[in-house]
Amino acid sequence: MKSQKEKKIKPWIKKSPYQRRDEVVRLNSRIARSLGTDRQFLYHGYLPEDPRLAEDERGYYSGQIWIDIYFSSRRRQDILYNCAICNFESELVSLAATQALAEIPYDGPEIFGDQDLTPVKDARDQVICYHYRELEEFSLYCEKVQARQLELIQTGLELRERVELDYSYGYGVGLHMCLDIPQFDLQGVKKALEIFFEREESEWTGPPTIVRKDELNLRALINPL
Repeated sequence: MKSQKEKKIKPWIKKSPYQRRDEVVRLNSRIARSLGTDRQFLYHGYLPEDPRLAEDERGYYSGQIWIDIYFSSRRRQDILYNCAICNFESELVSLAATQALAEIPYDGPEIFGDQDLTPVKDARDQVICYHYRELEEFSLYCEKVQARQLELIQTGLELRERVELDYSYGYGVGLHMCLDIPQFDLQGVKKALEIFFEREESEWTGPPTIVRKDELNLRALINPL
């Protein structure tokens, strides 16, 4: 018999329309009761306009370049979206990290004690881990990766605006949006939703554009350590 952890999560979209509609109603109720800045969506973390923030905290959140939100469909009463939105700065940082890691393989001492595992699984895992700072070779490797990442960011990489749907999520329809929006304050999030609804909640990919940054929000920089 499979343990609870081994049981495969049933995709949310496979639930009956009645079950999904009930969850949409519950989400809309939570949005209506929320203490945040808007009644159109529920979000993790904070927006700079959030009344729960102290004045000295607003500057920190005004620079965020991605956000996770939940909101309901305008086309169907039984659909809600589990959405991650990033902008070009976030995408540039991530893509530059991925490319830098691919260009500079790690050839230092084993970290995991397993020949099949490498310390670089994916840029979004931020290489690996605080426990290995004391390994000089790994620390130097991370410095090389970060230096190359910064170089790629300043030189520029090809990016595209895009919207992607993922029907495998356990809660809601997965939605990833990468949009050319400077930052995700309240107006930035509203703009992202406006774009999504104007295109009838469908997937799309925009034309390529070269994006570079000379001054980067260093808080967003993927640090290998």
